[in-house]
Amino acid sequence: MTTISGAGRDTVLYIHALAGAMACARSNAPVLLDLRGVNEASPSAQRAAVTELMNQTLADLETMIRSKKVPPPRTSPAVIARKVIELHENYDAVERTYTPGVGFRTLIEGLAIDEETAGEAIIRRLNPDY
Repeated sequence: MTTISGAGRDTVLYIHALAGAMACARSNAPVLLDLRGVNEASPSAQRAAVTELMNQTLADLETMIRSKKVPPPRTSPAVIARKVIELHENYDAVERTYTPGVGFRTLIEGLAIDEETAGEAIIRRLNPDY
């Protein structure tokens, strides 16, 4: 990581808070009801197709809601993220420089990859030819 010059303890606290917030803000894939491909000839066939998609979407929604009821781990993601970036960090109060630990870059890259994967999953669900 790049060294931050002119850094005070507030910079260190900011980086720790940022890592904690990013770890806690991880989003789950949204539940979507996509009706774009439904275009049946008769009203009853249209109703059946929409009902099938609705049932699938409601099942996905139920799965998402049930996953939210899982009790949190003993250690919050914010604390784990802070511990990860504290590893090998370097703060020099005399020179007023701060270098986050190598875990900070790893945390950012991991969160970015998770979000990219979730986005691709949504695209694949909406467009099977992707």
